[in-house]
Amino acid sequence: MPNRLSLLEKIAIVQQQVAVAGLLMINIDRMKFINDARGYNYGNLVIQRFAERLGYLSPHFLGHLGADSFYILLTAEEGQALPALCQQLAERVLLASKQPLMVLDDALVISCSIGISIVVKPIMGEELLQRAETAMHIAKRQGGNKLSFYSDVDGKKALLMFQTEKALRLGLAHNELRLYLQSQCNEQGQLAGAEALVRWQHPSEGLISPGLFIPVAERSDLIIALDNWVLQQSCQLLAEWQQQGRKLTLSVNISPRHVRHADFVTDITRLLEQYQLDASALVLEVTEGILVEDIAASIQKMQTLAALGVQFAIDDFGTGYSSLSYIRNLPVQELKIDQSFIKGIPQHANDVAMVTTIISVARQLGLRLVAEGVETAEQNAFCQREGLWAQGYYIDKPLPVSEWQQRWFNA
Repeated sequence: MPNRLSLLEKIAIVQQQVAVAGLLMINIDRMKFINDARGYNYGNLVIQRFAERLGYLSPHFLGHLGADSFYILLTAEEGQALPALCQQLAERVLLASKQPLMVLDDALVISCSIGISIVVKPIMGEELLQRAETAMHIAKRQGGNKLSFYSDVDGKKALLMFQTEKALRLGLAHNELRLYLQSQCNEQGQLAGAEALVRWQHPSEGLISPGLFIPVAERSDLIIALDNWVLQQSCQLLAEWQQQGRKLTLSVNISPRHVRHADFVTDITRLLEQYQLDASALVLEVTEGILVEDIAASIQKMQTLAALGVQFAIDDFGTGYSSLSYIRNLPVQELKIDQSFIKGIPQHANDVAMVTTIISVARQLGLRLVAEGVETAEQNAFCQREGLWAQGYYIDKPLPVSEWQQRWFNA
């Protein structure tokens, strides 16, 4: 089949002849799963059968970008007709991909994601391809088996994410990250611990919110480097507290991607040994996302660390994939009630009922409960009355480590 170079050459020729061109980028969904399950030889046969089917579907210029990605280049004299033509062809491809492919003795049903880019004035072939790829990734993020048209907004967002990732890599290398702490008070209202939070002190942009750079890190290996930075800083701080005789916990958010990584247990145990910590003071917060993929391996890793004394908490409990059967089997000591439930307490009966139910479950399982987003005296009183730890702006906002310690240790 024509390859990437052939596509770029064809785009250059087409744009000399007609004003409008459209490009479909087609990517097979879950190809990694197929390769892992049946091997690469079988996966190659899947790609070949899919390519044959595409060839039957389209009279337009069809090619192979490599691995499990294909393209179809369309042209039309009338710009108004091309978007509809591209969409119709993409819908036919999606429909056809649902029909079983005969691979060896299997009738395999797959799906694909399609990105569509249309240009009405000449652009470089690489740019047209990049736009289609951006749209394809949007279709992927929507769950696959979808088509998506490129828009300038998507392109600007993708460019911003690329620039943010590049700058964040430099930020990690140049020590631009800062550790912040937000206090956690126990049911008596006494300081019991804190949550470690990361901020980025950009040299020209100032303090950047984690809401902007954490999602970017999550899409790459950067999230593991970021996790390890926070873990190292937190363990160093915990060691100082323990040398001072302070019995406080420190909670650190861990990405599900890090939990699934082969070095996760090694990363933690290395720090425990380096700082000679009482591991029970370290609380690793994981989201319910670990319940979705690779649950058995995740549980095994958590059990290994729990045997060393490390505590685990389920963050944002009640908003994700909550399953009591999984929670029962996880080596967790804490549930963090998502702030969306706390926000309506004590005024809204539904929120009170939901939190009361979570409290009942936690007590049956012998788990500590932390309420996130405590912002009022009434919410704080509710926490103390119900035996919950509290965390939120009513107690304090996130502060740099030095300011936090000044407030709580030198008051």
